[in-house]
Amino acid sequence: QTTLTAVGYNALGVSTSGNNNTAVGSASLQTVDGSENTAVGWAALGADCISNNVGIGDRSLRVFVGSGATVVGSKAADAATSAANLTAVGYNALGVCVDGASNTAVGVASLQTVDGDYNVAMGHSALNADCVSNNTGIGYNTLGAFTGSNATAVGSGAADVAGSQANLTAVGKNALGVATSGGNNTAVGTDSLQTIDGVNNTAVGVGALNADCVNDNVAVGNSALVAFTSSAATAVGSYAAASATTAGYLTAVGYNALGVLTDG
Repeated sequence: QTTLTAVGYNALGVSTSGNNNTAVGSASLQTVDGSENTAVGWAALGADCISNNVGIGDRSLRVFVGSGATVVGSKAADAATSAANLTAVGYNALGVCVDGASNTAVGVASLQTVDGDYNVAMGHSALNADCVSNNTGIGYNTLGAFTGSNATAVGSGAADVAGSQANLTAVGKNALGVATSGGNNTAVGTDSLQTIDGVNNTAVGVGALNADCVNDNVAVGNSALVAFTSSAATAVGSYAAASATTAGYLTAVGYNALGVLTDG
């Protein structure tokens, strides 16, 4: 072996061949013949991994047997076995993942998928449940309870109680913040679209569609349809239909258009 560094009780303790390996910490880097691995911390990279892995933190990548993983943080990706192209930064990031490909987790307890693929989580507890695939959660607790696929949420608390909604998009602090089910919802703006289980709603603007609306609504503008709880309304403009609650088939375009209507 060339360029071998081992510091700590049983560090690199089972290695028989391989090059450019560095192990610092008791029981770290237990590869047999892998190369170009770096492990720092107790039991980091503690299984027979292959090559080009980095595990920094106690028990990081503890049972990993694949290649190309990068992990920084205590217990980060400590259950991962052969997940490809894994990146985890933060205490317990990707902490329950055993398989899956191309997952990226940055933040304490972020991305707790078991076997999903192509997920990105950045922020404390972002994507904190067992989601499936192709999700992006950026911000504190974004998509914190999500178990489905194809969701995009950016902003602290965005879509944080959503379960398995299809085609979810939430951008802004607390956007889509109370939705537990529903589908095809798009919320852009702080506190926008506070439906619980509606479908096919679009809200763009701070506080747009801020109440528990039902289905097929469009609100564009600050506080547009802010109190609306029904379906099939269209409002474009700041404060457009801002007092409307259950008015049927409502259309309002312009600043404060239909601004005092409550019903009808």
